[in-house]
Amino acid sequence: MDAAIFLDRDNTLIHNDGDLGDPDAVVLIQGAASAVASLRGLGYRIVVVSNQGGVARGKFEESDVDAVNRRINDLIHSMTGANIDRFYYCPYHPEGTVEKYRREHPWRKPQPGMILQASKDMKLDLARSWTIGDALRDIQAGAAAGTRTILLTAGHSAERPAEDPPADDTADSLIEAVRLIAQQRSREAVAAEPTTRQRQTLKPPAAPPPPDVPSARTPPPPANRPELSPNHATAQPTAELSPPPADTLVQEPPEPTDPPETAEVTESDSESKQDTPNLKRTPPHRGDATETLLRQILQEMRDQRELDEEFSYTTVMAIILQMLAAVFLLAAFYFGWDNQDLFIRWMGGAILIQMATIAMLLFGR
Repeated sequence: MDAAIFLDRDNTLIHNDGDLGDPDAVVLIQGAASAVASLRGLGYRIVVVSNQGGVARGKFEESDVDAVNRRINDLIHSMTGANIDRFYYCPYHPEGTVEKYRREHPWRKPQPGMILQASKDMKLDLARSWTIGDALRDIQAGAAAGTRTILLTAGHSAERPAEDPPADDTADSLIEAVRLIAQQRSREAVAAEPTTRQRQTLKPPAAPPPPDVPSARTPPPPANRPELSPNHATAQPTAELSPPPADTLVQEPPEPTDPPETAEVTESDSESKQDTPNLKRTPPHRGDATETLLRQILQEMRDQRELDEEFSYTTVMAIILQMLAAVFLLAAFYFGWDNQDLFIRWMGGAILIQMATIAMLLFGR
């Protein structure tokens, strides 16, 4: 079974202090894209779970949530080549103004419904998974589902209440959270290595699973039956494209899937606090291979952090000068074809500008 990283969306992946239904307003938090790529490099599936009460308050439609989620995945993919496996969200809120969505739902965080549903859909090992978010409800949902948790504290230290249950760790940013997860994996690999060496026939490390097409998921309204347990929570697999019934979800994937197996669907932002698989299994890894992988991940994060600095002022000026040198060179042949004096003047100018370009690049280093 695969392990996963369950990420909150707003103020964890993107900047959003209110209800966001406009994909053109999506702004990734610095380092979020490289963090997602690094986590995928460590072999984790990436699942976004978020409350979207703005639908219940009439601020936007479910189709707008889908559009925002697609935009997030497109931005991350364009920057790093990585993809988010699936999006789960809950449009319900007990104080909503839209009658259809005005109710509590087992997917609405702090309940663990979305995480439990994702675990069922994707066959995930929750004991080896992590939940990362900037709010107490994210930590509560992750802990109730049986995952380890990291609370992002940037910008919230003054108003942060005492966590109950407490997070397993805290981090200033998503990049810092990736570092903590990589360190924990390294410690677990080292602890498991003596036993592994006794019975291990060396196998190449398994490649991370190919990214699923991300899809925005929403739960249908809860059935008028006793509260669902995780075993009853059923939803359409994330990569489905078949049109859902009116009360179900709007999907973002280009792959059709089968309809839910049971009448009760628990795909909202709250997850039921029922028993979850208590799997305490650590994947066998060789210590040296893990250390090498961690160094590659950390180097990737440093490279991404310096991405914005690559096109510095000197680099831009050097590009402009190089283009100008090319213009002078062409002019030398065009105007000086039958005039040696003009040819020498234009060619001299091209040489001087080329030298200035080289000097600018050396200065930039």
